[in-house]
Amino acid sequence: MQFDEGAIYGVDHTLFPGYFDFGRDGFGPVCRSLDEALHAVKAAADDGAPAVYQQRAKDTFAHWDSSACARVYSAVLGLVEAQGPEDPVLLRTRL
Repeated sequence: MQFDEGAIYGVDHTLFPGYFDFGRDGFGPVCRSLDEALHAVKAAADDGAPAVYQQRAKDTFAHWDSSACARVYSAVLGLVEAQGPEDPVLLRTRL
């Protein structure tokens, strides 16, 4: 739900619009009220996500399985091995 769009991109906040537009790039409808959000969640639960949002998700995420943690762990171990045991940053963050 994006109820605070005006405040988040206003003068009293540090954020500013970037390349990601929630309406154009998001994985669901932009809802500006609780009623809209509840309606969108119920519609998705009853009928599934609309095809446009399903396609955005498929285009964004390379893997659709339960192995994300294992991939991240392996990548971190690979970085540790590539840097070597004497790297001062890795010595402070040893797994």
